Amino acid sequence: MEKDEKRQLIPLILLLIAIIIILTSFNIPKITNRTDVIGDILEINLDQCKIELIHELPFYMKFVDNGPSLTTIKCSKKTDKEIKSKWKPLPVPPDLEKAFPFGEQVEEKYRIPNIEKGYYFYIDRNSDDYKFQPPDGRYSVAVYDSENCLLYYYSMDTY
Repeated sequence: MEKDEKRQLIPLILLLIAIIIILTSFNIPKITNRTDVIGDILEINLDQCKIELIHELPFYMKFVDNGPSLTTIKCSKKTDKEIKSKWKPLPVPPDLEKAFPFGEQVEEKYRIPNIEKGYYFYIDRNSDDYKFQPPDGRYSVAVYDSENCLLYYYSMDTY
C-alpha cells in the first residue's frame, strides 16, 4: 500500500471507531418478559415461576393500557417463602375489598377464586394528585394461594 492509500483509510477508520463508540454508549434497554415486570411491581422475584394463564382485553379493544388483566402464575418454593415473608395474610381488609376482583360483580375470566389460606398484595399506581376510588384508577393487586403455589395478579387501568 502506498502512502496516499493509507492516508485515505485513516478518515474511514476514525469514522468507524466513532460510530462504534456512539452505538455502544447508548443504554439499550433490556427486553423483559411479563414475569419480570410483574415481579418488579409486586416486589418479589419470579425468575423460577411460570405463567399459566393470561386474561386481558384483546389488543384491538385496548386504549394504551386501559382495562383489566388477570395473570395466573405457578410459583416456585423460593417465591413461596418470599411472599410469606413480605405480604399480608388473607383476608383482605374491608377498605381494600373493592379493589380486589372477587365475587359476582366481576366478569368470570377476571375473577380471583375464593382462597382461604394465602396472602395478598396491593399497590396504588395513581399519581399523587389523583384520589383513588376503587374500582377506578390505576392499581395492581395480587392474591397468593399458598396451598397450590398459585399467584393471581390483577391489574386495572381505567384512565
